[in-house]
Amino acid sequence: RAYILGTMKSLSQFPQPDQLTLWSVLGLSGRGTEQWVRLRGFQYAQLALVARTRLLAQALAAVVTVLLFTPIVGHGAMAGWLGALCGSLTYSVRSDAQLGDAERRRMSADEFRRQALGTIINACVWAMPIFLFEAHAPIHQRFELWNVLAMLMTVSAVIVPTVPLATLLFSSIVGGASVLEFLVLGQPGMAGVAALFVACIALGAVEASRHFLVSRLAAAGMEERNEVVSLLLREFDEQDADWLWQVDAMRRVRGVAPRFAAALGRGVAEVEGANLLHLLSDGAPKDCPGMRVLAQRLHDRESFSILLVQVMVRGERRFWSLSGAPRFDELGGFAGFRGVASDVTEQQESTEKIAWLARY
Repeated sequence: RAYILGTMKSLSQFPQPDQLTLWSVLGLSGRGTEQWVRLRGFQYAQLALVARTRLLAQALAAVVTVLLFTPIVGHGAMAGWLGALCGSLTYSVRSDAQLGDAERRRMSADEFRRQALGTIINACVWAMPIFLFEAHAPIHQRFELWNVLAMLMTVSAVIVPTVPLATLLFSSIVGGASVLEFLVLGQPGMAGVAALFVACIALGAVEASRHFLVSRLAAAGMEERNEVVSLLLREFDEQDADWLWQVDAMRRVRGVAPRFAAALGRGVAEVEGANLLHLLSDGAPKDCPGMRVLAQRLHDRESFSILLVQVMVRGERRFWSLSGAPRFDELGGFAGFRGVASDVTEQQESTEKIAWLARY
């Protein structure tokens, strides 16, 4: 019971969509709280899944950069830049790999800072060609480098939409350096285009992350609610006088509860997969009105409540009260019935005795 109450309490701690402010989406507010831990776990666990794609994109951009500037700056300077790029990527990949299970544990603030630091270092490495390599490069090569950097910013926003802070840090540093360069070159139009591009990348990254968090929080809330319902049903089945039953679309008993099987005088394995009507009508009178009504309700897929049915258990006549309702899957398809049953033999026999005494 304590675990169930704790789980239900945790559901109320899920932030609502209207509570996802800009700062909470970026991870800059609420540090140390349970909500902060949940949100960061949802976001940063995705980084390990796209690590290879990020490496491939940066490798392709590095190849283009090498081809553009090696004839201008020489092999030594280019080798030094490649070494710095490899070092920054190694640091980032290691940090991201450690966050693969962040959704199932508590992500620490240190891990959050390390990932942000790796993004900053990588962005600074990519900003280096703007200031170091382009001093002697013709104007067309500078525009070509801008295209490469714009591609990297776009890739960051597309493949890492769950971590907008990383996209904002990378785009701000690389894009800001490009804007500054265009202003120095006397290209205010291109500087404005670059600034607008960076702003669009930032807005898109924040909105994509917000939509991801809303959908992920909804899914997580549904999972925990299902878990609570399952625990409550299990507790009800174990402690209450009634028992649960469910059948599939073919009226075959599924998920047999031990108490339900014991009430039938059979084993769980014997009841699992058996037709419910056959189990209940085995040995019972053929003209039992309750059984006919039950069969009709199951056939018509209609709910029923407190339906009195006569059954035979180990050759003994028993009376059951059945209630049930149809259930449907996510696509609206009929999935069977689920309900509650209880043994009301004593009450029914008392009722019959009173009726006989009243008559005779």
